[in-house]
Amino acid sequence: MNGNFSADNRPAVLYLFPGPRWYFEHEFDARLESLQAYVRPYFFTSTDFCMRICRGGAELRSFDYRKTSGVHKLIYYFRFLSVALSYAREIQAATGRLDAIVTYDPLVTGLMGRFIGWRLKSPTICEISGCYGDKELYVDRPILGPLRRRLNLAIIRWVTRQAAGVKKLFDEQLSNTIDDSTPILCLFDHVSTERFYRSDGEKIILAVGAPFFPKGFGDLVMAFQQLPEKYSQWRLRIVGHFVGDYEEIRLLVDNHPGIEICKAMMPEDIPHEMARADIFVLPSRSEAMGRVLLEAMAAGKPRIGSRVGGIPTVINDDEDGLLFDVGDIDQLSNKLELLMSRPDLRKTIGDSALKRLNREFTVEEYSRRYSDFIMEIVGLSKARPDDTASDERINENSARN
Repeated sequence: MNGNFSADNRPAVLYLFPGPRWYFEHEFDARLESLQAYVRPYFFTSTDFCMRICRGGAELRSFDYRKTSGVHKLIYYFRFLSVALSYAREIQAATGRLDAIVTYDPLVTGLMGRFIGWRLKSPTICEISGCYGDKELYVDRPILGPLRRRLNLAIIRWVTRQAAGVKKLFDEQLSNTIDDSTPILCLFDHVSTERFYRSDGEKIILAVGAPFFPKGFGDLVMAFQQLPEKYSQWRLRIVGHFVGDYEEIRLLVDNHPGIEICKAMMPEDIPHEMARADIFVLPSRSEAMGRVLLEAMAAGKPRIGSRVGGIPTVINDDEDGLLFDVGDIDQLSNKLELLMSRPDLRKTIGDSALKRLNREFTVEEYSRRYSDFIMEIVGLSKARPDDTASDERINENSARN
C-alpha cells in the first residue's frame, strides 16, 4: 500500500466529500494541517483526475469525476461508493481501525457513509450543509420541486437517525427533522481565508455566488436601482455561474450602467475581487451559513446579509455587519445607502468583522471543537461493541413505542 497509514493513537477518520472539487489541495490543506493535531484525517472526494497526496499524518485522495446525468449519474455514484468503500477498507486494514466516517451532506454522501459504516461497523457523523427544507430551493420546478423536497427530508430524517452524531451550522437548522436524541454539534464550516487581505476599496458593491435568484441577487439589483442619483459613481458587481438565467437577468438589469454581471471566477481571483470592493452583500433567500461572508470578514469588508438561516450567526447586526429582512428590497436599499454614505461606518464595521473572524472563526477553533466531538462519538461507539450507538438508540425508541 502506498497510502499514509501511520500507527498512533489518534482516531482514524474518513471524510467523504461529494465533489467535484476542482481546487483540491487549496481547499483542504489548512483543514488537514489543523486536524492532524487531534485525529488522523483521510479525505476522499472527486475531481477531474485521480490523485493521492500525503500531508504529514493525513491523506487526500480523489476519484475521477465524470459529468453525467440520468442513469449515467447513478452509475457514477455507484462507482464513487465502490471506490470509497475500498479506500475505507484499505485504511482499516492498514491501521487496524476506522474510528469514524464524516459525510459532507445528509443526502448523497450521507447515504454512502451510512452504507460504508454499516459494512465496516464504523460510526458515521453527518454534516448538515444546507437548508434542505426551505421551499425557496425548489420553486424553479413547480411540480417536481415539492416532491423532491419531501423526498430529501425523508432521506435526511433516516440518515440522521442512523448517524452516531450530527454537525449543524446553526441551532434551528432542520430542527423539526433531526431526532432530539442524536448528539449534535453546532459549529461553523471551515473556510480557507489565508489568501484574503485588506485593502482600500473602490466604490464597488460586490456579491458572489450562485444560483442567481435563490441567492437573492434579483432583490439586490432592484435595491441598487432604487438608489438616488448622487450614488451614480458606485457600481454593483455580481459574480457567479448563472447558466440558464441570463435572459431573465438581462431583462431585470435593463442596461443599468452601474450594474455588472460577471462570469464565475477562479478561486484564486476572488481575494483580489474582494479587496477591490467597499461593500459585500449576501441577500440570500435561503442560506445555511454563507462561506463568502467569512471571506469578506478576512478582507475587512462591511457586510450586508439577509436575516435568514445561518447568516445571523456570522453577522451581528449593527456591530460587524448589517442585516435586513429577507426579500425586503426597500430595507436592503436603505442599508446600502447607509454604508455608501458613511466611509467611517464602513471602516468601523469592517474592523469589527476582521477582529471577530480572528477571535471566533479560526481553523484552530474549528478543528479543536470538531475533533472533540468526533472523539466523544468514537467513545460512545466503543462503549457499544456489538453495534453502533445509533442502532441501539433506534431499538430503544422502538421498544418505547
